[in-house]
Amino acid sequence: MEKPDTERDQTPLAMKERRDDARHHYEMSVALQILFPEETFTPVVYDCKSHDVSLRGMRIVLELLPLSVYVKLLMTPRYTRLSCTNAFSGEKIKLTGRIVWIDYRKPVATEPSGLCYLAVAFDERDNQNLTQYMEFVRGIHANYPVGV
Repeated sequence: MEKPDTERDQTPLAMKERRDDARHHYEMSVALQILFPEETFTPVVYDCKSHDVSLRGMRIVLELLPLSVYVKLLMTPRYTRLSCTNAFSGEKIKLTGRIVWIDYRKPVATEPSGLCYLAVAFDERDNQNLTQYMEFVRGIHANYPVGV
């Protein structure tokens, strides 16, 4: 039965939880490649850290993202390649995905760069690599069962 208008959830759509998978706080080194095809077909590589992981994505932290790159990320969907190491097996994991969320925290207007959180949703067509990553995340869940 549908609720009357007065009882409907009034939370703005942008603030509603849209994730289906549990996230787990987990920090590890990550190499993030972002392609800007309007400039070059050579991806720009950033060394960063993961903030949290889920079965189909990862939130990462870039300590100093230039403002000019942040603006480019906002202009059009950006595809990425992400590399990390499975801490349990030592295997390299390489995933493709796209940036789906950005939180840029430039503290001072005169600074050329700022802290940036990016959420990457992985391409589910990348079956072999995504399966390898999901096994890694399940290992994190088994060893650290509390989500974030």
